Amino acid sequence: GNRMAMMTGWAMSEALSRGWDSEFKMRLVYRLETGELRDEVQTSRLLLWMVSNSPPRVAEDLLESLPRWFWVRFVQAKVKASTVATMMALWPGLGAKIIKSLLRALASRAPRRGS
Repeated sequence: GNRMAMMTGWAMSEALSRGWDSEFKMRLVYRLETGELRDEVQTSRLLLWMVSNSPPRVAEDLLESLPRWFWVRFVQAKVKASTVATMMALWPGLGAKIIKSLLRALASRAPRRGS
């Protein structure tokens, strides 16, 4: 949405102003400036993929287990891989549910034997 558009626009202006003398430098600055944003987008995509490809009961169990502060950060598009890793470390039961959901989602995408 708007936040992402503003952040990438700002990153591009930084890249243009700091890397005007070299295309390589401009690309490097842009990549550095958008690194956190890419992490947030990739983490959100992975979580959504995991939930949508898990059996309904597994997905429901995982979604109900996530703390309220997580949902606030998720809606704000501020969930990073480190956020998920921290939750998994602090709450092993939740970590197990995340891993279970990921494995079930991966299994649902695997080709069936004999197909």
